[in-house]
Amino acid sequence: MKKIRALFRKKRLDHPPQQATAVEPSATENVPASDLTSQDSGDAPLASDVPAQDADVAPQDQEGAADIPPPEPEVFEPFVAAKNRVRAAHAGSDAFRSVLFFTTHKCASTFVTALLDELDAKSPYTNMNYEGAYWELGDEINSVEVPVEEFLGRNSDMLLHKHGEIYGPLRKPFDFPGREKFKHIFFFRDPRDVLVSMFYSYAYTHPEPIHTQARKIFLERRERTIERGIDWFVLETTTENLLPRFLGYGEILQNAENPLILKYDEFSAETETFLKKIADYLDIELSDESLTKLTKFASPVRDGAPELEHKRSGRSGQWKHELKPETADKLNELFEPVLGKWGF
Repeated sequence: MKKIRALFRKKRLDHPPQQATAVEPSATENVPASDLTSQDSGDAPLASDVPAQDADVAPQDQEGAADIPPPEPEVFEPFVAAKNRVRAAHAGSDAFRSVLFFTTHKCASTFVTALLDELDAKSPYTNMNYEGAYWELGDEINSVEVPVEEFLGRNSDMLLHKHGEIYGPLRKPFDFPGREKFKHIFFFRDPRDVLVSMFYSYAYTHPEPIHTQARKIFLERRERTIERGIDWFVLETTTENLLPRFLGYGEILQNAENPLILKYDEFSAETETFLKKIADYLDIELSDESLTKLTKFASPVRDGAPELEHKRSGRSGQWKHELKPETADKLNELFEPVLGKWGF
């Protein structure tokens, strides 16, 4: 977040604030407001308050407590980010090339965040979740006025480095000079299933955006979505949002050097194999402890009322049962140039 705040402070100095004028939101600005997010809000647990010690503890309790060994102090490793950069430089110009991790909403978002956090902690790579930072800063940087992908493209020279970092999750395509030299991971789910999952999320469970204007747009959209139903939502969101994204990803794929393409069904069926593919692509090793932890965390398939769960069932092919036949046929027609390219 420090890098993003620094950029906005510089812009404020270079361009003193002027009187704001009302801007009518465009069609693309009226897409579900969670598009402003970098991750599904609420993925990360909040720190618990530690209760203060009771002053009226009985003497015998105090004596018993003295027999309990103190907790092991946390091991602090200094210069972690700097060491990672030094390792990359020492290994050679092509080692630990930075990674762009492209995906979409409703594609194991919670798991992807956990995976990138684990890689940040247990590998030479540092994860930079700029979309998450952009979401959290909200009103402070007026993030609704400039889409995150446009912001990253404009400031790539400051925010995106060639070695030692993973940028993700990135849920919108964007380009910048030298992008083709980065490693590319594309992790996608069948867009028709994404749409069904998006409907339940945006209509019922997704947290409201932090940004004031984005919250207003989001709540208006939520009201319309509930009123008009799933078939209206999936067709509207396809043309305004999801189809242009997949087409944009297709353009990025054309000059991506040796990309890794992963599908949601691989993740769901064989999570450990899915993880090993990523580790091999990054030329790193994931410990058995990390593999076990992440595989257990994945648990992609759940049962329960879909309207009430932020993390839904995760099953593939739900669009065939959730949508009217004419809606499904229209989606197949609209996504025809996308489904074959990405293997759906």
